[in-house]
Parts: sequence; C-alpha cells; structure tokens
Amino acid sequence: MEEPVKSKGCTWVFMIFIGVPLACTVSGVMFAETSDDVWRAIAVILFCVILHYSIKVGNYFDEQNNSVQSPKRKRKRNWQKKITGPTDISIRYQNSKGEVKTFEGWRQSIEVTGNHMNIVVAPDKVRVALNQDRILNQDELDALPALPAQADDSPDYSKFRYRGPEAERCPECAYLFLVEQNEKQHCPYCKKDFTPQQLGWSGDAAIGYRNHEGEHKVFNAVWNSMTSKGLGSTISVRVEPTFQRITLTRNRIVADKAIRYRNFRGEEKEFEALACSMQPSNAHINVWVAPTFTRIALKKENILGQRDLQTAAPTVTEEPITPVLQESQTELLALLKTRASTITPVVEGSEAQPEQPKEPVKPEPEPVTTEPATVNVVVTAIGMTSYEATKVLQAARPNLGAFAVYGLLRDFPKVVVENLPRAKAEKIKQELEDAGCTVELK
Repeated sequence: MEEPVKSKGCTWVFMIFIGVPLACTVSGVMFAETSDDVWRAIAVILFCVILHYSIKVGNYFDEQNNSVQSPKRKRKRNWQKKITGPTDISIRYQNSKGEVKTFEGWRQSIEVTGNHMNIVVAPDKVRVALNQDRILNQDELDALPALPAQADDSPDYSKFRYRGPEAERCPECAYLFLVEQNEKQHCPYCKKDFTPQQLGWSGDAAIGYRNHEGEHKVFNAVWNSMTSKGLGSTISVRVEPTFQRITLTRNRIVADKAIRYRNFRGEEKEFEALACSMQPSNAHINVWVAPTFTRIALKKENILGQRDLQTAAPTVTEEPITPVLQESQTELLALLKTRASTITPVVEGSEAQPEQPKEPVKPEPEPVTTEPATVNVVVTAIGMTSYEATKVLQAARPNLGAFAVYGLLRDFPKVVVENLPRAKAEKIKQELEDAGCTVELK
C-alpha cells in the first residue's frame, strides 16, 4: 500500500523563522566582537547546532500533527486482495430452496464473519456469503482462517449512549449514560460496572396503576429514570425491588391528589394529579394531571388548596341505636307535667275575674341605612377577550397608560376605579358587563 505523504510544515517554519535568524544572530555577534579564529570556529559550530535543533523541534511537531490528523485505515479484507492462480477449494452448499450447488474458490480469500463464510468464487471472482450450517462438506474443509486480532484497545464508540434519563448518567465520566449488561449498569468508556445501590437508586415515587384486568397496584418507581415511549402514550420507568424497567400506559395511572386552582380569568378549577410528579420550578409547580397525565405548570399563588383523593371505601362505624318509643314516652310525660303546672284551679261560687286588656306592642323602628356617596368598581372576571374592557377602562381612567390598564385586567378580583358617584359607577359597570366582564360595586 502506498504510504501517505507526511506534512513538513512545522519543520520549515521552525527552521526559517526561528533557527536561521537565531543562528545568524548569535554567530554574527561572535564574529563581530572577536578576531580570534578559535571563537570564530565556535560561532560556526553554534550556528550548526542551533539550526540542527530547530529542525528536530519542527520534526517533533510534524509527527504529532500527522498522528492526530491521519485517519485510521481500515484493514483490507481477504476477498478484497488480489487473487491469482487456479482455484484450490471446492464447497458443496444447499441454498434456502433446497438446491445443492458446488462453488469453486480460493482459500486465501476466505474470511468468517459471524455464522457466514465469505469467499471469492470462480469464474467471475465475486464474493459470496455462505451460511456455515448449510455447507455439506464442512468436515472436508481444513481449519478456516480466523480474523486478525485488533491492533489497538480503543473503546467501541458504537456502544456509547449519549442520551438517557438523569438517573442512568455515569457518575465517573458524567457525559455518557449507562447501558445494562449482566444485570449491572455498565459504562463503555470507563469500563466500570455499577449496582443500583452505588448509583443511589430508590423508589422515591409511588405510582398507582390500574391494569387491564381492573386490579389496582402501586409501584415504587425511580422518578428520574422515567422516559417517554412511542408517541407519548406510554412511559418506561424502573421500579423496586429489581430496578428493572416496566411500561405503563398513561391513561391507566390513578390520580392521588386533588388541586383547586384559580386561573387568570378568575375561574376555579379542580385538577386530579399525581402527587409524586409535583416539582417546584421558580414561581410555578410542574405536575401531571388526569386523564392524560401530561405535565402542566401551575402558578403557586393561584393554588387554593390540596387534598388527597379517597381511593378506598370509607369505614362504617356502628353506633348504638336508641329506642325511639322510650324517648317519645319520656318527652310526652315531661310535656304533661308542664301543662299541669300552668292550669289554675277553678273555685266554685266565685265570680270569674274579667281579663285585663293587654297593651298593644309598639313596633320598633327599623334602622335607617344610608347608602355611601361613592363606591368602587371591582372586576371579578373577564370574558374571552379583554379588548372591549380595555377601551372602557381607558375612557374611565385617561391618565393611565396602556400597560397600567392591562395590569388592571389580571389577578382578579381587582378594583379598577375608586371613589366614584353611584350613578357614574353604575354606567361604567354596565359598559364593562357589555364587554363580557363580571363586575361588582363595593
């Protein structure tokens, strides 16, 4: 094979720009300063030494550059080499149709890859791949030449994994992800094996799941090992105690927490969510919600409350039953005693006393409520668009800018106009309601 041309650029640069100027400067100074022949001879020797070492330094950098830039040449396969002379091997072969054929080829072109034998056959000198299980005269063939050993111990870059969940990142090299090998997590670059205990895996997320048979199960999963599969309808996650991967369908996950939330329109909603999926992110909380169990972001200040969903039936507590008949008899006796004490006995022969006329009860005057002279206009919600409401507020408060008016139509309830006469406030209220807003006067 023809040797590649090696670069000599660094050698010429060091010799022309460093070696020759330095050698000429040193020897020239020595020639000018002395007239002794010995010192002049030393100046000539120094000129040659400086030039020699500048060339050596340039050669060193050229070799380093050539070793980095020159790609590794692939080994030439046996069937790619030039073949001469008559055929020296005969192979009887049965193909997939059951036909038996005989191939004449050259032994030096044979190379085995996997379960196939590659050989160049006559008369066209083309390569064919034969399944070794279908060769009929396998015993007649001599030992086949084996593949030469790899010259270097470089890592197999095809096994490198550059993407994956955070739990499977290699703790040593930090930029590659682990692959499962022999029930352990292996890094092809570091060539080290890690156990789940060394990686710090633990079931930190309890995921309720209802399988296709309707059975309810709870999996203790490693949350940071979760990946999405397919079109996002399923997830893959590692679960305790084996830390093997299982596949879960999103619409079969069971929610275990309810979150009450008020959106930017002032509407209150309740989300059924997965408690272990709640992750804070600045002013928001990321959470998976039913029924699709995809991630949404909720603003912390708009969350009204949380409660756990009761998945099990409530326990029935037995209370003693009091006899109704006995209780009713006791109440009846007490009532009779009260009535008997209030009856006055009638004495015979005595004249009945005339009843004294009762004084009429004067009704108490009701307190007079005075309506306030000024009221505030409070917007509690807006419609699908705030364009018309913005124009009404700009007309009611002309001293405010566009951004200030826009801020009045967010985070309800909010006072938009203060201390207005009731008639004018009623007019603004009607205009805002026509624009789709919900308005109160306070």
